[in-house]
Formats: sequence, C-alpha cells, structure tokens
Amino acid sequence: MQRYSVEESTFKSAKTYILKDSKAKLRATFLPEMGSQLISLYSEELGVEFIKGPESLEDRTTGIGFPILMPPNRIENGRFTFDGREYKLDINERGRENHIHGFVHNKPWRVKDIGADRRGAWIETVIRSIDEVYITRQFPHDFELSMKYFLKDGALKITSRCINKGEDAMPFGIGFHPYFKAPLSENSSKSMCSINVPANKVWELKECIPTGRLIDLKGDPKDLRDGASLEGMLLDDVYTDLENQGDGSACQYIDQGTKVGLRFTADSQFLHWVIYSGKTIDADFICLEPYTWVTNAPNLHIPSSITGFRALAPNEEFIGEMELSFFRI
Repeated sequence: MQRYSVEESTFKSAKTYILKDSKAKLRATFLPEMGSQLISLYSEELGVEFIKGPESLEDRTTGIGFPILMPPNRIENGRFTFDGREYKLDINERGRENHIHGFVHNKPWRVKDIGADRRGAWIETVIRSIDEVYITRQFPHDFELSMKYFLKDGALKITSRCINKGEDAMPFGIGFHPYFKAPLSENSSKSMCSINVPANKVWELKECIPTGRLIDLKGDPKDLRDGASLEGMLLDDVYTDLENQGDGSACQYIDQGTKVGLRFTADSQFLHWVIYSGKTIDADFICLEPYTWVTNAPNLHIPSSITGFRALAPNEEFIGEMELSFFRI
C-alpha cells in the first residue's frame, strides 16, 4: 500500500482535495474555490483537528482556515504611492478607513497540479491577477501567485510563488493568517495552552497601524520568547527582529491538556509574525501569522530592510517556504 495519496471529496457543494499520509495518519483538506484555503488539518494518530474550518461556503471571511493575504494586513486609508503611481485600494475594514487582507483570500483559485508518489502527496493551486477585475482595478499589475502544499513524513511543507508578468515593477508583500483551534480538544483549556514567538521587538501600533517605532521586548508583558499562556491573552500585535534558526524562524503552540504541540516555521524572507488571539479572551483560536512585510509597509518611510517592503521587477519571482510540523508532549 502506498503511504501517500490524494482523495477528491466535497465541502457542501464545492470540490475539495485531501492529501493523506497513512503512516503518520495525517490528512490536509484544501478548498481551491474559497481562496485556496486549507480548511482542515487532522491528525488521526493524535486525535486532533488543528484548523478552525468554515461552516458554509458563504463563510469567506478571514476568520477561518488558512487565509492567504496579498498584501498582508492593513493599508492605511487604502492608499499608497510607489514609483510615481498612486494606488487606491478598497476600503473594506469594518469601523476603520483601511484596506485589509488583500485581494486573493476569498477568490477562486484553479488547481495546477496534484498527485502522490513515494515522495509525498501534493497540490498546487494558482491565481492570475488579470483573470480577476476585482484585483486589477485596485492593483494594475499582471502577476501569477501559486501555492504548493506538500505532505511528507507527517509534516506539511508550503511553498508560495509569485511572478511579476507585467512590464512595470510591482510592490509585493505576502502573509498567512492560519486559525489554529485553541484549545485543541475538549479535554483541555486555554489555561493549558501556550505559545512561543522568537522575537526581540514589537511594532508600536496606533489603531492597528505601525507608528514606525520599535519596542524592545525585554521586560515587556508581550515578550513571548520564553512562552506565554493563552489564558486571558488578548493580542493583535506585530513581532519582529526575529531570532532565526537556520534560514528562518519558528513559532510554537503547545496544548498541555491535549499533550500535543505544533511548530510553524517560515524562511528568512518573513521578517514579522502577527500574533492574533481574537477580539475577546474567549476566542476559540490562536493565529500565528508570518508576513514578508509589516502592516502598511508602503507608507512607512523607514528602511525596507526593517519593514520588508519590496518590489518585483518584470519577470522576477518570489519564492517563500514554510512548514507545519506536529509532536506529542
């Protein structure tokens, strides 16, 4: 029997694809129609569902799954200028005059490649900006963004690729907004859950927009380097100045009640982690979000080496790598 396989199924009326690792007893379910979302990551061996998934096809907010944000987080007033061009993005944040979450998280993606062999199981999805008027009327660039998810040895490797197919330089930032269930089972509670974030600094925010000032976390209650309980946690903060391990950094989420841990690694192009624990202390999730550029980066007049702001030249390609792995405690 082959260890790895791919199965087609449905969520409500939409087609899904399930990557399976029979030895690790892990399966990952994808819904391309809904922003190429990872809607389930279930470990039969551990008896744990890691992702807070959607309840319906109408549930296209960023409050579930594993949203892909391009650009990530907020653009203040939905406006910025780059290379002599003014960009006017939709104002879509409830209660604030900002653009939030980008263009691709709730659009249909197409399946480019899918398969399984002795090396693993995979799915690759893609979206092209010129196929979506919603994108090009706000962001007049021709780009192709693809996501490849590769299940191997009980871990999910994630590769994001973006190529600028246009004739002008294109501002580029990407981030990911996974909703991990907290706690991970009914046998646990948030008081038994903790996270670790290897960041030395946090961005000062004013109404969720960075002021440009960085705050040293030494002695700060928001310091998560040694781990912090999710009980009573109320964070929506941008962490940076990361302690890299090899070519990247990793956040860790541990549920002592369920006796399970999760490690989320992102390569060194992801300079920031947003930690979001919900709007109330009773929220049933924790978000560990790697970003290549900080919130509102195009409007911050400080070095790009700090903000992560970048542009892709014509035909230039970005490739970013991440990995989710799991362990017993």
